[in-house]
Amino acid sequence: MVQKRGMRKDQSPGKLASSVGGHVAESQTIEEALKDEAKQELRIKSFAYRSIALFPYSSHLGNNQEIVTLFTGTYDGKVTPNLSELSWAAWFNFTGIARLAEQKPDLFAPSFLQDLKQFQKVN
Repeated sequence: MVQKRGMRKDQSPGKLASSVGGHVAESQTIEEALKDEAKQELRIKSFAYRSIALFPYSSHLGNNQEIVTLFTGTYDGKVTPNLSELSWAAWFNFTGIARLAEQKPDLFAPSFLQDLKQFQKVN
């Protein structure tokens, strides 16, 4: 699933990005944060997932240092994007979205391009 980030986001507003994403609170596990973000962004309450990669990430401005956990998941229920978080979300064929990212990288958040590279390494 790919989403268009809301225009009020502090980083990469209006850019295409992966769903679901967020930060882990000090009191949370990574899995709890994943579930909270899925509920907050897409109103998904239960889904199957697995961790596929863990890697360091530094934003293009160098002011955002993170350790990213990349998950893959499956869900066959209704998705209702939270429009206060994002502009829209939709399912895309992996090959098609990878081709679009290669042809028009400026449409995408830098973090999505990094996630895509990591995903291609493990799949």
